[in-house]
Amino acid sequence: MNEIKTIGFIGPSGTGKSHRANEVAKSEKIEYIIDDGILIHQNRVLAGLSAKLAKTRIGSLKRAVFFEDEHCEEVIRIIRNIKPESIMILGTSDKMVNNIVDRLNLPPISKRIYIGEVASEFEQRMAKNTRINKGTHVIPVATFELKPHFSGLLLDPLKWMNWKGRIINNYESERSVVRPTFSMLGNFTITDFAIQQLVKHLIIKNPNVQRVTRVSLRQFSYGLNVNVEIVMFYGEKIKPVMRQIQEEVSAGIEKATALFVLNVDLTVAGLVMRKDNA
Repeated sequence: MNEIKTIGFIGPSGTGKSHRANEVAKSEKIEYIIDDGILIHQNRVLAGLSAKLAKTRIGSLKRAVFFEDEHCEEVIRIIRNIKPESIMILGTSDKMVNNIVDRLNLPPISKRIYIGEVASEFEQRMAKNTRINKGTHVIPVATFELKPHFSGLLLDPLKWMNWKGRIINNYESERSVVRPTFSMLGNFTITDFAIQQLVKHLIIKNPNVQRVTRVSLRQFSYGLNVNVEIVMFYGEKIKPVMRQIQEEVSAGIEKATALFVLNVDLTVAGLVMRKDNA
């Protein structure tokens, strides 16, 4: 596993990564792709469970990062058996591809390719509009290969054309367009207030914290920044407690919401004596 070369292909959701995955993989001489929870080799699904089959968006995000142990272990077992020289991992952020690498016990990413390097801003906007308006997703696998995995969800095979408008007749041209169940159920929103309440709940369980005075959030397309102020009890070692709280908040948010936490900035705004010491 340590000898595998790992490449990250990174871009916001819906900007055309899966659409261009085979093209990028060919240019980098990579035959194996990890995209949305599945391991792909030349348009065939070798292992995994597609995130597109999840019933909810949160379930889809968890599956995409191999959150479930059984799913993760299956893909690790297949990778160990086939011993690929290199793998390309698709993700919406640097942190996401890093998390996938960690879960699958792969070596650190050796090269990162961003969607802006292979697709213009106009092409990215067009891809995103299709995702939003139609709720469809592209998978870099031939439709006939997906049928055993996507019963009832397949929409259309999609052929990729070269710049002269001719269809390329090999595996890199194959795509499949699917509409996942969660796209048929409509949109949902997790409000900032709900996340703030979750953060407070996670922190107040810590016996060294007297209260949470402020929680503010800043959401980006690729993750979430959390800023927290707390009051601690006097007499504790502040720095280790702060580090513990940061880790618990980050892990708790990601587990409950599948949102990627970029930073947890923590400020100790005050110290108070415990009542039994007063």
